[in-house]
Amino acid sequence: MAGVACVAVFLATQAPAGCAETDDPVWRPDVSRDDGGTPDDAAPPDDGGPSDDGTTPDDAIVRDDGTLPDTPTCPETPCRLAPQCGCPAGEKCSVDPSSTETNLVKACVPAGARDTSQTCTLDTECMVGTDCFFLPSESGAGTTRMCYRYCAGPSDCPEAGSYCLQLFETRLYPGACTHACDPISNIGCPSSAKCAIYQHSVTEVIFTDCSSDRGAGGPGSLCFEQSDCGIGTFCATSISECIQRCRNPPTGSCSLGRSCNRSDPPIVIGGVEYGYCY
Repeated sequence: MAGVACVAVFLATQAPAGCAETDDPVWRPDVSRDDGGTPDDAAPPDDGGPSDDGTTPDDAIVRDDGTLPDTPTCPETPCRLAPQCGCPAGEKCSVDPSSTETNLVKACVPAGARDTSQTCTLDTECMVGTDCFFLPSESGAGTTRMCYRYCAGPSDCPEAGSYCLQLFETRLYPGACTHACDPISNIGCPSSAKCAIYQHSVTEVIFTDCSSDRGAGGPGSLCFEQSDCGIGTFCATSISECIQRCRNPPTGSCSLGRSCNRSDPPIVIGGVEYGYCY
């Protein structure tokens, strides 16, 4: 009973190949654009590697808002997603919905003030370096959106649990950082979502993100899908039961008189091991 969802990529809308079986079904993140466009399925990013213009921006000095300071020219046309450059003040570089699997189209659009800790309904509500995407959902039809930060490599997502998932199958980067969150306390996610644990189907990296699948079921409740279970729990579909998560197995605390069990393989995020109560 691993309690880890299996996902392939950030923009995946179909079941990924190569997923190991878990008690959770494959989750299919749906991050359709707010203007109706849907980028194509993508493949997982490799650790490190160049941006889509062949450069490696890891050595660049980046402002807190994701932009490069005092940059006279931008190496990409019309702009670059990460680190951001090429757009005038008050605007940001964004993926245009006309993009295809083989043709990444970018455009400068008005920038908002919301950061990655906030929900959104439009791309223009999110600040420079971020855009508004649906949160992942088992059904593939998310109901909540949050601002996601663009990334040019793993180092752009340094928070524990955050992972740079690329946007397009034919490009290593750019990608988008998943949300670092606590799968027990739900810190890092809005009240309309719950923190979920994922495992990449190819790299096998374990990471977190906020999920639209927040239900009302507590530990021991009957469930048939992830959206039946509430914060701090996941649906073990093999036994149709909401299973409580715990920290530091085997000594972690559990309700219902249950014990904190270690997952196989262990789930460790930011130096903290997470188990399940049973």
